[in-house]
Amino acid sequence: MNEELRHKKNMLIRKNESKLLLHNYMQKISDLLNISSSDFFFLTLEESDSIRKTYFKNEEDIIRYEISSIEIKSVLLDLFGSNNDAWYVFIDDDWEYCGGIQIDNLQYLNAKFKFGKLITDDIVFINTDLKTKVVFDCFEMNNQYFVECEIFYNI
Repeated sequence: MNEELRHKKNMLIRKNESKLLLHNYMQKISDLLNISSSDFFFLTLEESDSIRKTYFKNEEDIIRYEISSIEIKSVLLDLFGSNNDAWYVFIDDDWEYCGGIQIDNLQYLNAKFKFGKLITDDIVFINTDLKTKVVFDCFEMNNQYFVECEIFYNI
């Protein structure tokens, strides 16, 4: 089977799988964001893949620290201010089947969001200018959830 045919088959499988995951994915989006479905849009799988393949520097500019799960909004706003930059958002592995989403700014983040309730793995924010990527990675240790934040730059 040639590569193009394999890619098309993979896309069809992913799109079909999205039908099973979409309801849960929408719940995750609602948990993370105070937003109506008219205030964001889904990226296509092709757009999502292309954005996720963008190279970001992860050597000296990486910042790692643990934060409580309630501080995600404040960390992002501290790092990037209350600017009106649009962001791509990729949640857990669901984006691979349903596509990432785009939001107009970080103000939509739910200040009461907690990892572990619906979103159990990671959230990736990529600025639409593709210059900054922020990864929040959730992990559990001794029945407590921790979040590691990594910041990458594309210069």
